[in-house]
Amino acid sequence: MSGDDANSAETARRAAAAALSGLFEQEIQIVAPLDPTVTIETAEREREIAKAALGGLKVDELARLSADLGIRNRGSRAELVNRLVAFLGTNEQELAELIVRYADPDSSARRLTSRLIPVGESLDAAEWAARLADYEQTYFRTGIAEWFIVRDADTHGPDFSIDGSLLSYEVEAEPLQAAARGAYGFRTDQRQQDVVIWVRNGEPTLRIHARGEHESRAAGRAVQFAARVGPAEKLFPVSRPDLTDARLAPATTWLLQVVRAAVLHPRVLVGNVGAVTFERERSSAAHVGAETPQIESSRFKGRHVLDTPQIARYLTTGQVLSAIAFSCIVVDNGQEFELPCRIAIENKSVLVATGLGRTSPDVAATLHRELEDLVANAIEAPALNVAETHDLLGKLLDRRLLADAPAIADLFARPGASGAAQVAMVTT
Repeated sequence: MSGDDANSAETARRAAAAALSGLFEQEIQIVAPLDPTVTIETAEREREIAKAALGGLKVDELARLSADLGIRNRGSRAELVNRLVAFLGTNEQELAELIVRYADPDSSARRLTSRLIPVGESLDAAEWAARLADYEQTYFRTGIAEWFIVRDADTHGPDFSIDGSLLSYEVEAEPLQAAARGAYGFRTDQRQQDVVIWVRNGEPTLRIHARGEHESRAAGRAVQFAARVGPAEKLFPVSRPDLTDARLAPATTWLLQVVRAAVLHPRVLVGNVGAVTFERERSSAAHVGAETPQIESSRFKGRHVLDTPQIARYLTTGQVLSAIAFSCIVVDNGQEFELPCRIAIENKSVLVATGLGRTSPDVAATLHRELEDLVANAIEAPALNVAETHDLLGKLLDRRLLADAPAIADLFARPGASGAAQVAMVTT
């Protein structure tokens, strides 16, 4: 090989090495070995935490945020995140507010959750305070590697509240290090979520506020155990109105009344009932063999699904309606936003969830309180309007005979609302 050829080959090799190094440097920062007594530099740690938080957004959400801020909105996820952190800085409050505004409004991680547990009797807040006085600063094991911790208990006028948290660990077995063959151990990730439990004096319902469904369920069990109070024997003490060959399950009757109350509520503007879930009755399980094909639950999605002929057939043949998902329209700073909401019946309790959407958390919290109060009132006084229910059943009987959905939703839509009903089915 001539000298010129060798120089050319060496130049090409160095260029390729530099290109590869540049690619790796986008992902990997090589630093000096860390002294055992030194921690990660504060500015670097805060910058990388900010990147990790923004990295939870989808690429299109990052691009939309960038465009709204007036900075370049094209590139990979990493490029978008790097630009945003360089532009916005690392202020946790500001970044968190932007992430909440721009993240997917249907994300289950971004919502307010309340679990209402009927206990069958009007609660005396003072009595509950006395029952739970000895449990402050204690914990209850609620599952494997999971504890509900009671931090504080306070009275608020006639009412009583418990502040606590659900502490849990996720555990994985893994090799400890490559150099020590055969050495294994556990890697544990700790998770702690705040929970607040309210006892409203005179109400027959515990109100549990938590970020997720599981936290509220576990905290409810712990507090009921401590107070020696079980759930109400019957969640919905309403009669089932029969009409010709149609019938409604008690839970279905109650949940439809809640939907109707929400539609007519002066401060809750229901835009669309977008999904419903039906569960097979537990009592029928004993009559089904292990080899018998069966459907455990069915979920229907669409627009104004309760107004469709398909759902009318489910409702009027005794299928148990267990959950509804709908949108509510709220106004924030002169703009209208749709917030996803859900009401579900499970394990002798009722779950109320309100998504934060792209409006401010305060607006979502106001709507959530209205829905929570609406459900609490329906639990406390589940009065059955027989005439209205029979009228609804008659309309459902007529609706189920239709081949196609009506052009305008008229059974469970706010008067004057427009939009054709449509439905798709997901079976689980």
